[in-house]
Amino acid sequence: MATSVDPLCSFVAATNVRFYFSQWSCDHSGQPITSPCDTPNWAGITCDGEGSNGIVTSLNISEPIVGTLPFELGSLTGLESLTFSGVELHGTIPDFFMNMSALTNFSMYQSGITGSIPESLMTLSGLEVLAFVQVYLNGPLPGNWSRMSSLQVLLLYDLQLRGTLPEGLGSLRNLEVLSFGNQLHLHGSLPTTLGFLSKLKVLTIGPSNIAGSVPSTIGNLDRLEVLAMCCMSLTGTIPNIASLTSLQVLDFQANRLSGSVPSAIGALS
Repeated sequence: MATSVDPLCSFVAATNVRFYFSQWSCDHSGQPITSPCDTPNWAGITCDGEGSNGIVTSLNISEPIVGTLPFELGSLTGLESLTFSGVELHGTIPDFFMNMSALTNFSMYQSGITGSIPESLMTLSGLEVLAFVQVYLNGPLPGNWSRMSSLQVLLLYDLQLRGTLPEGLGSLRNLEVLSFGNQLHLHGSLPTTLGFLSKLKVLTIGPSNIAGSVPSTIGNLDRLEVLAMCCMSLTGTIPNIASLTSLQVLDFQANRLSGSVPSAIGALS
């Protein structure tokens, strides 16, 4: 029976990672010549344990590697952190997260990846950090966030996602940072359920094509330190935010808001 290709060797075959990390070496059958968990570990790899008994727990690449993400990476079932920064990957993100229940951090910064956020990623109840920054994702913004109950940081910045902000964002009760920055293809209105995110410390939205009023429920976020809703088409007045006593940054510039600035703002320290 043929041996299945090792997931990291699939990554070697799909990219030029060996140009930067020579120890990422595989034989002709797609198996590592040395264990990724040997001491020292392969560059960009962290393991729990050593040698053939080691389990790969993180894959963090910050070199400008070229290539695609292979589906086989989903076989790294012990992976807790998967991050790519400044890479020249292209293609789409495979829907390979269904067996990656240990994953707590999936982040991608500055990449040529296109397409949608995979459905299986949205089922990871243990995921704490989800970040896409300056990536060419151009599919619809997912609507169902109810299974991501552990999420603490949701950073979707400078993408081309389409659609509206779903009411389901209000189910992310452990969220501390929520940023939808420079999302020009988003439209609709701000969901009132944002006010359910009682642990939120940072809320930034815009520029985008979102319109309508600022939900009064924003005034419930008494842990909020940064509230920035810049460069949209928001109308109406700024709601009562007297309870936001931790607020340090407030930015509603370049909207269509009317009325006077709430007097409570002057009382915030």
